Amino acid sequence: SKLKKNYSVIQNVLKKGQLEEGIQGSNTAIFTPGNTSFETSKKFSKYLNTVLICENEKQTECSEIMKNYEIKYNTDLKPVKLTLPFTVLADGSLYMIRQSSTNKGETCSYTHYDCIRDSAGHCVKDKNGNETPNNWVAYNCGSIIFDVNGIQKPNKYKHDVYEIKIYENYTEFTDWKPMHLKKEVEDILSDKY
Repeated sequence: SKLKKNYSVIQNVLKKGQLEEGIQGSNTAIFTPGNTSFETSKKFSKYLNTVLICENEKQTECSEIMKNYEIKYNTDLKPVKLTLPFTVLADGSLYMIRQSSTNKGETCSYTHYDCIRDSAGHCVKDKNGNETPNNWVAYNCGSIIFDVNGIQKPNKYKHDVYEIKIYENYTEFTDWKPMHLKKEVEDILSDKY
């Protein structure tokens, strides 16, 4: 399946980066603390058959994709526009890289500022109508959102879009109902679906 192929591509890139940087077993070879998402995207892309690397919409060849591409959730949450640096491969698949905002030399962690969310992913409001804050420290180095068929529709989580969190020593699929549940993706990878 395209999911398996892309998952394998990601794992291979992380391993190649580890070998080249000489830091076996650490995903910081690619997701180096202190780097920007674009710097990480360039490091990631150097191991792939890349046809386009985009930092933002100011690049002429990237502006049309960024203007028209959006990812749909599995709930009624509004679709999100493409704002992350991304790479397009020769086979058309699209990889969006999010580097966690950490300082150089630190481990992979960052403070995530969010709200308490209901099962559909909406922010829960207090009695005064304000979003209820829910901030926490996340220990991932970043994440890769990938679309197995690129800009072709449906561009929807669990259909052709998936997210993998990159930790210092391992990776795992995001486990959030509006995107996909980790178990569902693992079942697809193991041919249970």
